[in-house]
Amino acid sequence: MHDHKGPALIQISGLEPKPSIPKPAQKPHDHVTSFFVGLDVGSTTVKAIVVDAATDQILWQDYQRHETKQPEKTLEFLKRIEAETGVNSHNTRMFLTGSGGGGIAEQIGAKFVQEVTAVSLAVEKLHPEVYSVIELGGQDAKIIVFKDDAETGRKKKIPSMNDKCAGGTGAVIDKINAKLKIPTVQLGEQGYHGIKLHKVAGKCGVFAETDINSLQKVGTPPDELMASLFEAIVLQNLSVLTRGNTLRPHVLLLGGPNSFIRGMREAWQANIPRMWKERKVQVPEGSKPEDLIKVPQNAQYFAAIGAVEFGKSEEDAIGCYRGYEQLVHYIEYGRQEEKAKSGGKGLVENPTEFDSFKEAYRRKKFTPAAFQRNGTVGGFIGIDGGSTSTKAVLLNENGDILCKSYQLSNGNPIQDTIDMFESLRGQVEAQGAKMEVLGVATTGYAKDILKDVLKADVALVETVADTQSALKFYDDPHVIVDVGGQDIKIIKDLGLAAISIFGLLIAIFMGIGLVWKEVEKRSIYALLSKPVRREQFVLGKYCGLVLTLFVNVAVMTVAYYAVLAYIQYTSTPVDLGLAEAVPTDPWMLEAIVLIFVELMLVTAIALFFSTFSGPFLSAMMTAGLWVAGHFNDDLRNFGAIISAPAIARFTRAVYYVIPNFAAFDVKNQVVHAQAVPLRYVGLTVVYGLVYVALVMAGAVTVFSRRDFK
Repeated sequence: MHDHKGPALIQISGLEPKPSIPKPAQKPHDHVTSFFVGLDVGSTTVKAIVVDAATDQILWQDYQRHETKQPEKTLEFLKRIEAETGVNSHNTRMFLTGSGGGGIAEQIGAKFVQEVTAVSLAVEKLHPEVYSVIELGGQDAKIIVFKDDAETGRKKKIPSMNDKCAGGTGAVIDKINAKLKIPTVQLGEQGYHGIKLHKVAGKCGVFAETDINSLQKVGTPPDELMASLFEAIVLQNLSVLTRGNTLRPHVLLLGGPNSFIRGMREAWQANIPRMWKERKVQVPEGSKPEDLIKVPQNAQYFAAIGAVEFGKSEEDAIGCYRGYEQLVHYIEYGRQEEKAKSGGKGLVENPTEFDSFKEAYRRKKFTPAAFQRNGTVGGFIGIDGGSTSTKAVLLNENGDILCKSYQLSNGNPIQDTIDMFESLRGQVEAQGAKMEVLGVATTGYAKDILKDVLKADVALVETVADTQSALKFYDDPHVIVDVGGQDIKIIKDLGLAAISIFGLLIAIFMGIGLVWKEVEKRSIYALLSKPVRREQFVLGKYCGLVLTLFVNVAVMTVAYYAVLAYIQYTSTPVDLGLAEAVPTDPWMLEAIVLIFVELMLVTAIALFFSTFSGPFLSAMMTAGLWVAGHFNDDLRNFGAIISAPAIARFTRAVYYVIPNFAAFDVKNQVVHAQAVPLRYVGLTVVYGLVYVALVMAGAVTVFSRRDFK
């Protein structure tokens, strides 16, 4: 019958809890295993294989998107498998994995397998030379690092998966491509090498989409946007998902994006060798690093294959397939019953209450103006080139709305604007009149490019445009909340930015004047004639300025939280419930702490320059270094793609010398209630203090050697 001498299960600590009292499984009396079925029910796709139990050959396989209907697509697969292979409830053992596999397994008698375990088993069987695995799924990403265990002689696995955000996964690629409208075949052939890259955030899908929107609105080509997204996804996973571990050759790339998109593979093959070079990882002699990073055949089926491998090591009574009748019942009735049990009270109790609510908050219907036939309608056009939509209005000289137009963005802000003009003109001409444009104003993401193309009279920041409209149409507006396709203007972001900017101005303009004023007024001679060493003089000046800076930041922080407390006090419970975090979220202090450490470093740099140069030059050099430090990653990327070795080495050296000020900027994360690990904050603070110490050592050295005669 069965000996199941397949690969033994290698326990991954913490992934599957052991039952305290194992219970022997009951095997159906007429069950003889002829087939193993592995099903991977993922976040966006379902993958399945049917394996001959006697020969270990794959007899059937398929891979399809489920369009959020996991049970329905699984049922479709099961019906086809039974019809095309002879699988039935008497001859098959079935093992499910993936994010949607647990609940479905219960309905059909299958055994659920944790997906990291499944992938690991498949890799060990098919590619024993591999020591690192990177799998990108629809909503999740995982990295598995294998290490040799000298005690057992086996490989120890260190798995890591994303948990709270789909940033760095296939879902982000799908979302961005829906905006860029790259055909599927063309997306698969989208490259990475030789394409200009732009800065795109990889920490979160929303951040990435925001950056892509901004770049798209200024006319960046779609291939550059997509290649930049590949770069962001790779760097995000390498920096975060590895959890400090180093990938080792060989590296296996799994999952749909890695399997089907050439540019994703090229991005991994370009960035992983750089990491190996930095960390001095030895690669097999005579091998090219990029050849050690590969996509295997059937890469999308590895989790399903591993689920079968898991099943081979289980008892013969585990995972006996019961058929799909119970799954049909679950789809038709059971799911609704579960929702009814778990659901809470609705927002309204009856249709009458709902109608009253809608009537109380119904917007007044807009009625376009009537135009005189054969007349000329002179008006001003306002264009809002937003992140996901384009809006336009035609106003008369009194600012009254004559007509308006709205459409979802097609990815080209110029063409969208042409459509807006045609729509407004069509509405005027439909009444037999003629439109004459007296002036044009632009706002939104695309305001600058539209101003240049249209020769518009003005390009307004969105917050200013919102305020102007509110003051025009409402008597006494107090709060403006503009929730757009990609942004929400809230005081949290503005407050943190204000603390950072005002603190920067204080740090620079006070730092450059501390030493220079003493020299200019010749009071330095009197000070140094006293028993005060020069290093004490410099360090004392710096400490005094840091204390002044601390007081200023503390006062701004108190004022900031006072405003937020007022907003929280005046907000309704519904508003607070919808917010990502309460206005007075204490975790925003993480951003303020890093802002203060950044300002300490800026102060040290300003003081250093002031020890040997005048105030104007010191201010320019400090501000220039601050700006360069926020674009340090772009310098590294430039060095990676430049063909001249000397320039590449120079840019790399500059990358390590210039302080990485971008590391201190976590405002976006805390404002959107994204977790910033305390370990990251601590390491960044240490990095800043070490840099301060080095800069101050340089300042003391320069000042000590300066001749004041």
